[in-house]
Amino acid sequence: MVASDGKIGKVDEFLINPLNDQISHIVLREGHLWGPKDVTIPVSQIKRIDDGVVHLKMNKDTVAGLPGTPIKRKWK
Repeated sequence: MVASDGKIGKVDEFLINPLNDQISHIVLREGHLWGPKDVTIPVSQIKRIDDGVVHLKMNKDTVAGLPGTPIKRKWK
């Protein structure tokens, strides 16, 4: 995944809207093993996808300022 001002990481997973079965957010996992933080980014903030790389409309500071979002995973 690439912010408007450089690489920020990899897409960890997608969130699906159960009402229409469409992807609503992409999840970026930040942090270390002892303190990871999941950040959800709305698909409306995707500028384009080229060769498997997601390019965002947001810069690194904006992404870093997003709150952590608890993700309920069925496999945990």
